[in-house]
Amino acid sequence: MATFRIVTTIAAPIEVCFDLSRDIDFHTRSLAGTGERAVAGRTSGLIELGESVTWEAKHLGVHQRLTSEVTAFDRPTYFRDVMTRGAFESFAHDHHFEAHGDETAMIDDIVFRSPLGPLGWLVDRLFMTRYLRRLIEGRCQAIKREAERTAEASVFVKWPASTGVNWLIPWRPIVGATPEDGASRQLYCELGRRHILYGIKVRPVGHRQDCDDVLFELLDGSGRFAVVHLTYAQHPESDPRWPRSDIYADWSTFERDRMRPDAEEWADITRSL
Repeated sequence: MATFRIVTTIAAPIEVCFDLSRDIDFHTRSLAGTGERAVAGRTSGLIELGESVTWEAKHLGVHQRLTSEVTAFDRPTYFRDVMTRGAFESFAHDHHFEAHGDETAMIDDIVFRSPLGPLGWLVDRLFMTRYLRRLIEGRCQAIKREAERTAEASVFVKWPASTGVNWLIPWRPIVGATPEDGASRQLYCELGRRHILYGIKVRPVGHRQDCDDVLFELLDGSGRFAVVHLTYAQHPESDPRWPRSDIYADWSTFERDRMRPDAEEWADITRSL
């Protein structure tokens, strides 16, 4: 059994580092030199507990496939992925994250064993450990660069403090709002009877700083959130498509599918100015 550890210090919030480490699309970009791509299982987005992904890549001149499964998960401090099929006899990768002020320590612990008994042990000792360390160190540096770039282009605001939720520009929190606040009243005014949100009590929790999109928490016990583009009409809209509303099953879905892509687009626009 061969083992090694890599510790990377990153000037970015722990949540950003954690999510980049499980982002399948970013993984593909960071290992473009190997031609690595996800071909089965979860093939895009953020991998979750119990999900698996099959990677196809060229290593040491040989095209290979490796399937790994996330077997432990505690966002944003730890997750583990384990090989379930591939060239190794066994392979496990523990991802640890520790917040230290404005920095995050990302700790990668790898434990693996090549096949063929004593011959595999010799290969691991003489060559494979160095090869894997170099490969994973390169990926860690890619995560560091991307996380720090994101941190420089974004402002992270905790809301509420007890949940550790991060807000990314252009999204801003609305703190202390109630179902009777202005944005809620405006939404109720605009909703026709056929609208998907009609009859649901809501509470505004965030808004985009550059347009009329407002994030509402749906107070129907479902845990859902809705991004609504308010029209500021003073009467119910006759078309049930308005005000335009996008529903998200929970906070993590909103963060993954809406806020983070919006923040990346904002960062690209900011850099181009």
